[in-house]
Amino acid sequence: MVNQGVCGSCFVIAPLESIYITAKIYAQNLLPLSFQEVLSCSLGNSASFGCNGGYFTSVYDYTQINGTGRAMMYPYNTQASSQGTVTACNKTLINSSTYQNSKFKIRSSSYIPYRDCSAMVNTLKTQAIAVAISTVGLQFYVSGTFNE
Repeated sequence: MVNQGVCGSCFVIAPLESIYITAKIYAQNLLPLSFQEVLSCSLGNSASFGCNGGYFTSVYDYTQINGTGRAMMYPYNTQASSQGTVTACNKTLINSSTYQNSKFKIRSSSYIPYRDCSAMVNTLKTQAIAVAISTVGLQFYVSGTFNE
């Protein structure tokens, strides 16, 4: 569980956690991936808006092209996120050989069609998934089963 404060960084956290969990299924030695690296260093591409949100595609594309380092080396900046700001990309760190050697890349990503439960179940047999929902209908949610 990650406290993202008022920073809308869930678009980074959900896909990186699904990548991490899937990798853990197949390679037990993987350490948690850096949310902060992707949040700070993908900022400004067409699908990443920092604390103002973004799309899973920006995270998968970034991780496929650049790889993502370890969270212990580039930790999530909870102070900045609690203020709704994103720190600048630490290029000195991410370009260091030690950090480069810690990076994990994915080969590809794919999407499950909207409301395709059988595709979701089949995918979950072999890997974790990241799920995005619209929060518009949740604004006044109080309790019980939410069905929209």
